[in-house]
Amino acid sequence: MSAALPAFDTLRAAGPLLVVGGGPGAAEVARMAAAMGVPVATGVAVRGGGPGLCVLAPRARPLLPAWWPASQAPSAGSDGRAPEAVVVVGGGHSGVEAALHWVMRAPRVMLVEAGDSILPGWDDQVAAHVASALAARGVTVLCRCRAVALAARGEGVEIRLRARGAAGDRSETADVAVPALGLRPDVAGVGLERTRALADRLGFLQVDSRLETAEPGLYALGAALALPLTPAALARQAVVMASCAAGLPTAPVRFHLLPRVIAVAGDAAALTAGLTAAGARERGFRVACGQAGDARAWVACVRDADTGAVLGVHAAGEGADALADAATALLEGLPDPSGREQDGRSEAEPLMRNRLVAAFVSATKETGPDA
Repeated sequence: MSAALPAFDTLRAAGPLLVVGGGPGAAEVARMAAAMGVPVATGVAVRGGGPGLCVLAPRARPLLPAWWPASQAPSAGSDGRAPEAVVVVGGGHSGVEAALHWVMRAPRVMLVEAGDSILPGWDDQVAAHVASALAARGVTVLCRCRAVALAARGEGVEIRLRARGAAGDRSETADVAVPALGLRPDVAGVGLERTRALADRLGFLQVDSRLETAEPGLYALGAALALPLTPAALARQAVVMASCAAGLPTAPVRFHLLPRVIAVAGDAAALTAGLTAAGARERGFRVACGQAGDARAWVACVRDADTGAVLGVHAAGEGADALADAATALLEGLPDPSGREQDGRSEAEPLMRNRLVAAFVSATKETGPDA
């Protein structure tokens, strides 16, 4: 459980930039702001005279259904041994990463998702690729199935599952049950109720394209926002926040372009950024698509057939997670679709960057009045 964060009113008087909370993005923005010559304070320390900017970077807490016992923690078995069986509830981004984590530690892992497929909101082809990669690693994936109850049974748990359209429930036993139904910002004790900052029904703060809330001078990033908690997304937010604190011009954050990434070695790595082809068509775009690679690893590019603008980049397979910067550059209209040259962690990364270029070019060739 995270420690309570200090009260907002105390912090506003602390100096040019006060970073509140130790959650995702806090260290990044403090480091970048300091590098830009901005005095940075954390916690309740008071520095300088007048009030400055304050950025809230809270920790995240898992969302638990009402029937989930508070005592059931996702850890090793009660006797300290590695678990034999694990059930992960929720097949979104965090659920897939949890399944990939546990399958390296337990011989039996089940991933339960209420929707038609895992990774809802991702490109369908990426989701199907990741599902196949999970199955190849030994993860049992159950879609169209909801967890409805959880109870302790001996040294493990029993979880009741309800399949869509099924006549009755089924029960599964496991040593560990892992909740992966999403995250919420832990802002208890911050004092947001004494500000004009607005939150949505899930508790995420509403901000403008510079990350400022409705309270002047109060900014938010990381787990405070309904955005991916990926390194690329956090780095982008940290740059914008540090630039605002330094009084420098900065490009606005285009939230829908921030990539979501499953960062793992091997064929389960994946990336989705921007619009899928289906999503683009629903918004009225005429779409041109290009794809490069093979069944093991591939990159797809979605473009506006009328203007040539890149609308989405999607990739799966080893090295896909290394494309976040290059995909963001494409979506923001930068000229080099390969991104900056980087030292890759494997030979797959430069190969995937080359495939991104090929997908970009093949979509260009399809672009035209009849695409």
